[in-house]
Amino acid sequence: MNRPYGNMYDDDRYSRLRVRKACQVAYKLYKKSNSLLPHVLDIGCYTGEVKRHLPNYCAYTGIDMHEKDKDIITMDLNNFERGNMPDFYYWNKQFNLIFALEIIEHLLYPDRILRACQSVLAKDGVICFSLPNENTLYHRVVMLLGLGCDAQAFKPYKHLHFGTIAQQRAFIRQYFIIVGEYSYISTDMHKSRGEWIGKIAKKIPDQFWQWLADVWPGLFARGRIYVCNAA
Repeated sequence: MNRPYGNMYDDDRYSRLRVRKACQVAYKLYKKSNSLLPHVLDIGCYTGEVKRHLPNYCAYTGIDMHEKDKDIITMDLNNFERGNMPDFYYWNKQFNLIFALEIIEHLLYPDRILRACQSVLAKDGVICFSLPNENTLYHRVVMLLGLGCDAQAFKPYKHLHFGTIAQQRAFIRQYFIIVGEYSYISTDMHKSRGEWIGKIAKKIPDQFWQWLADVWPGLFARGRIYVCNAA
């Protein structure tokens, strides 16, 4: 099985913590307004980390181009004719919880995915996005030095979009109502050229870095979680 990101969730605790945080805040908001057992759609699910952080009674469906499992639909989210929508736009099915974590930045046409999500999100449902912040203080310094924000810019499955937090927010608001925003951190800079910085950063408690990320997300948050309702 081709896994371009390896055992990402086993190897990187901050990736696990990011998914756990997204699941916690999205599920908490859903439970406030709905007692139904949720049908969950996990777009770009990879190895299904989302499922590990939700109650067992959730009905789970994942979408991924690499993974094969009884709960996963194999679909390349970049393989659509121009003007067409992803298949789930036509499913005639509703989901109470939708997750699109660290996937929009990889897509050729993210607007199509969000429109498709609009069509399958239940009226009282919750959709949760997470997007990386490639404009942190670290990224700004390496850009100033002429090193580029990504050391592996032309490798397969890398990011296609590098929106600021303000740009991310503006894009999502075209399709959904944002009801909660949260910063996540990644201080060890796992498998990046700044991994040596992570060895220093890890000597400082995560609580401090999380505080910085909450106060100045543009400079210190590794990314942002957006919890949304239908518009």
